Amino acid sequence: MSNIKFTMRDSGLQRAFAEMQNNTEITQNDVDKLLDAANDGGRITDLEKNELNWLLYKHSDKFTGDAKQKMASALGFSSGESIPMPSVYIRDNKLSAAVGEALADENVSRGDLQKIIDAANDGGSITRHERGELLMVLNRVGDKMDAGARAELAQTLGVEIPQETAPLKDVSDLRGNVYDIKDLASFNEALRTDLGAARDELVGHPSLSDDQKADRMFEFFKPYGKRFATLAEKEGAQTGKAARAEVLSTLKEVGFDAMLTKDSDKDGLNAATEIMRGTNPEQFTMIADAKTWTTTYWPMAGNSRNPDGDVKSNLWASGGALDKLDQLSNARGNESGAKALEFERKPALNWLIGENNNKGHYIPDSKLKETDAEVTTGVDFDGDGRITSGVKADFLDAQGNFAATNSRHSFVPKLGDEVLTRKMEDVDGQKVVNYFKQDGTKLTTEEKREVILTNARSDGKASETMDVGWWGSCDKVALAGILFEDPKRDVTLDGVTFTKQDIRGLLTVVADSQSIGSDFVGNRYDNKPDILVTKDGRQISGKLETNDVEFRTNDMWRWSGDYMVLNEVDKEVKFRDFATGEVETFNASDIKHLAREDKKDMEPSLWADTLEEWLGSGRAMANDHDSGDHVWNSNIWKAERAEIDAPYNTNVEELRGHHGEINNPDNVKFFETDVYMDGSDWPKTYRYWVETDPSSGKAVNSGWISKNPDFLWRPKGFNNWAGTNSRNPYVTPSLVKEIYEASIK
Repeated sequence: MSNIKFTMRDSGLQRAFAEMQNNTEITQNDVDKLLDAANDGGRITDLEKNELNWLLYKHSDKFTGDAKQKMASALGFSSGESIPMPSVYIRDNKLSAAVGEALADENVSRGDLQKIIDAANDGGSITRHERGELLMVLNRVGDKMDAGARAELAQTLGVEIPQETAPLKDVSDLRGNVYDIKDLASFNEALRTDLGAARDELVGHPSLSDDQKADRMFEFFKPYGKRFATLAEKEGAQTGKAARAEVLSTLKEVGFDAMLTKDSDKDGLNAATEIMRGTNPEQFTMIADAKTWTTTYWPMAGNSRNPDGDVKSNLWASGGALDKLDQLSNARGNESGAKALEFERKPALNWLIGENNNKGHYIPDSKLKETDAEVTTGVDFDGDGRITSGVKADFLDAQGNFAATNSRHSFVPKLGDEVLTRKMEDVDGQKVVNYFKQDGTKLTTEEKREVILTNARSDGKASETMDVGWWGSCDKVALAGILFEDPKRDVTLDGVTFTKQDIRGLLTVVADSQSIGSDFVGNRYDNKPDILVTKDGRQISGKLETNDVEFRTNDMWRWSGDYMVLNEVDKEVKFRDFATGEVETFNASDIKHLAREDKKDMEPSLWADTLEEWLGSGRAMANDHDSGDHVWNSNIWKAERAEIDAPYNTNVEELRGHHGEINNPDNVKFFETDVYMDGSDWPKTYRYWVETDPSSGKAVNSGWISKNPDFLWRPKGFNNWAGTNSRNPYVTPSLVKEIYEASIK
């Protein structure tokens, strides 16, 4: 019996089949290897199934009995059933249709062939990809063509009447030892040497199509690319970027252009680039030049159990990053500049009493209480120069929002409804605030405990609370993770040791000063009041109490960023007026406008396009992944997108998105995007749908299936350590630069 001659289009199957090409039969063990190779991605794809079907069809007589039965069963054929000719698997839809029509007859004539060639030539020329498809047609079904048609197709392709491809060397036998390459400086030369030795076998074989050459070249290069990615992660983003450009130049120089242009996932990155960056060439991937990092969000709030703070999570902590920076300034004789910690520990909420120029980044407690205003906020509301337990101040309104004043004197002391007079008195050398009734009577100690510092801008009560434990510097951390490399080691300068975490904290403090402007996409959700406008001119801010009002209609329009506005309401609604607290019922005919802030304002198609554009330029970005009024910024360094099936029980016709109801369910596709944030290799998954205009290919509507992000932003540029630092003027960029650069060498 003769050898088995057959060429697989799938590179994994071709590698497995290469081991049996010189055999005279295909055994059950061979079938097991082929099925394992086809199932390497967790399932057998349509292309892999088609390839195995063709092998069984063309060489059924080469299979042993048990091997044939196992392969037939795997392909869905019953035992003893004759194997029909498979379809010719062609990616180009027009060409596929022409081939299918021609093969409907028993014999492919020259007229049928002309239709096939015309389908391939529909763009004015036959592309490299279309040529590969035609060559595959000639190999697979050339025996179905009459002699003239077969000869004409061979002539069109510039090949001899094809014979099955002779056995090829496995690419693994052509490589050198990639682990002998120890750094990026020697990588390019080692690769050039190995490529030169393997070039003829990889790109000079006359029987391989361009696609097959590209597949073999990629399989050859894959271990080199993975080794490159490992070395680049160790040596840093900038070194890796420059070395990657050299490698791409070498690949082109030695004739590996096919791999340079191969982009099977259509994400704009060729296969060689993707493998060197550590991404999957078969997965639509967007990736920044450098992997980002993160750390704690450096909460402003402390707690009574640890007034000194935690050096790993509080920038104002004793013994932390800013305390050490002061120690370094003192060690270098700059005593006047050693005030970074003092500045940081100023109350962050001093602006509540109008002291905007005397505030830092410290809040004593994660829960603000009007009944214990000074202890929980750190603000000296009564002006006696110290923080006193039990002081009641009305700094939150009835909705729990801040009600700031121009100064502490704007707070009016009251006992019940009686306005009091405040006097600062000296008692044993200490300032003491005392209050007096309108008849001049001084309040007793017990009465003084019931005094409320009322606020004309608020509700006159001292009963509200606010959680601020989430307040911190997550936006600055996200920015630092984009602008700077993650510190690699501790640094000691003039006897002061800064840990990696200390250095991350310093980078967080200077990040804003080193960002030149910003790009921003989306609108921040602020939990703003609903708005109702009546036809007689009333405008009411409050809360829509009727839950089943549908805002996502085709008549909805958008206003002031993320408000959805309805001109027509089809039912009566109940609306709570925040000014009075009363709930009023309005007839539909009385309503002119009804508006609500959109918690899903970030349009999925815009979000996806921005990811592609920004990461495609090699730059990371920040993503507020909390769609509510809290802000949680994380930086995105990589994203992978895939089209998915509609979720179970989804009625596509009833979808409503950013622009209301869909126009045509046939134009709706569903997607899943995995985003990799804060340097993590574990993604967060977003799911959404997009409706496109088939004539332009542009999105006309889209909506979220999963929870949605709020907005995206990124710095426009880097200030190169210049300028001053307004966040904390005692943390100078030049000094942080010295510490940082020592940590990444």
